[in-house]
Amino acid sequence: MIIIHAMSDPIRPRHARLALAKHLKTTPAVVLGGARQTGKSTLAGSLAPGGRQCRTLDDLDVLDQARRDPGGLVS
Repeated sequence: MIIIHAMSDPIRPRHARLALAKHLKTTPAVVLGGARQTGKSTLAGSLAPGGRQCRTLDDLDVLDQARRDPGGLVS
C-alpha cells in the first residue's frame, strides 16, 4: 500500500515537539537539526512564542552571517 500526503496536510506529530517548546520558552537560541525537508522550520515556527524569529541555515545569507558573527545572529 502506498500512502501519499499532500503538502496541505496538517502538521504531523513530532517527537521533539515538547522538548522544543520548552527550550524555545527559556533559551535565546535553539538549534534544531535533522534531515532536509522534514518540517523542522514549520514546527519551530508554529511553537515560537511572542513572534520569535526562526532562521534556517539553508538561506546562504543567514549561513554567512552565522559564520561571521554567531552572536549577532541571536541578538
